[in-house]
Amino acid sequence: MILAVARKNYLVEATRWSYDSWNIFHRFLGRASLFFAVVHTALYCGYVYEKGENFGPLWSLNYWNAGVAGTLAMCWLAGPPSVRWARQRDYEFFLALHVLMTVGLLYLCFVHIFWMFSVEWLWGAVAVWGMDRAMRLWLSQGATSKAISEIKGEVIRLTVPVGPGKALLKKPGQFVYLRFPQLSWIQKHPFSIAGVREVTAVDMVDTGDDAVPLLNTGKQHQHLELVFTIRPYRGVTKALHALGNTTVQVAVEGAYKHHIPLPDDTVFFAAGVGFALVLGYLRARKGGKAYWAVGRSEDLWAFEELFAECEEGELDGLMINYSGLRMADADRLERLGIKINKSRLRISEVLDEWEQDSLKGEKGERAVMACGPERFLDECRVCVDALDGVEYWEEVSTK
Repeated sequence: MILAVARKNYLVEATRWSYDSWNIFHRFLGRASLFFAVVHTALYCGYVYEKGENFGPLWSLNYWNAGVAGTLAMCWLAGPPSVRWARQRDYEFFLALHVLMTVGLLYLCFVHIFWMFSVEWLWGAVAVWGMDRAMRLWLSQGATSKAISEIKGEVIRLTVPVGPGKALLKKPGQFVYLRFPQLSWIQKHPFSIAGVREVTAVDMVDTGDDAVPLLNTGKQHQHLELVFTIRPYRGVTKALHALGNTTVQVAVEGAYKHHIPLPDDTVFFAAGVGFALVLGYLRARKGGKAYWAVGRSEDLWAFEELFAECEEGELDGLMINYSGLRMADADRLERLGIKINKSRLRISEVLDEWEQDSLKGEKGERAVMACGPERFLDECRVCVDALDGVEYWEEVSTK
């Protein structure tokens, strides 16, 4: 159950399940554990009653008290604080309470069974948790860095400098966890990396002189800049949007990778800022079929700089569907070689055409990958279900 929500869950690669799927499985395991704990408690109470023993003396025994407290802790863990509306209302409170209650539950389990039964499975749980925390620490980028947050409408474009190296960051499907200390000390959010830049900067020193505050040392250093496109939802992202155009301290943990073995014949669908995940694959594959449903002009603004950095051919297979496209935006996109369709994206028609093209040639492995809000993914899922022999992958993004 702990491994299911570990950041570095190696079963993701082994099973090819997504992190979201493992998160859902974690909830299922939690509810199943609660069910068996309640059944265990009821059966043992029935056993004591059948023997004609009094329950009073049991309250002086550590194993009994720990068992009762552990069952109540599991009821609380899987109960009110963990339902969806409670998590969304105050995720930071939920997360802190969830971690503390889990630590307490592990301790109670030790007390409950240590006197009689084997505890190797408990030590295994502690080891998995400890290794995951150690891996998170190792993947952290060290001290916080000063990021540039730009706002247009309901979209945030965040540029975060990180140290040199980290070749993993340049691979498609990467995401990192970001923490904003001035907004929250605990809460971290996963964000797909929309772009990675190599930057050469000149080292400057503070002279302490108001007339010439900074002095060029003549030395240069290289670092990477990670670009994220974020649509504020609630909590930290909403608070970040409220800061406006500013600089903000950011702590970076990662990178982590979506273990998605996509075949060559893959069609990508994206909506809104969900295009961040798709763009990485287009650049790594030097092109590919991709359809992007744009609802607002700020979505285009968020990716304009990244489009300009793309190499020739990387955006040849991209089709942008945006009924409200302005002439100025259309001219800029056409100069970059991007195709434009001033109508709504019709996923079923695109897939039907793709299916017909596949029938003309040799049929190999095929897949569809989608990233966007839940309603958009629902439509993608229904359309792909109508096709035979097509794998489907998805990633949820905010609207």
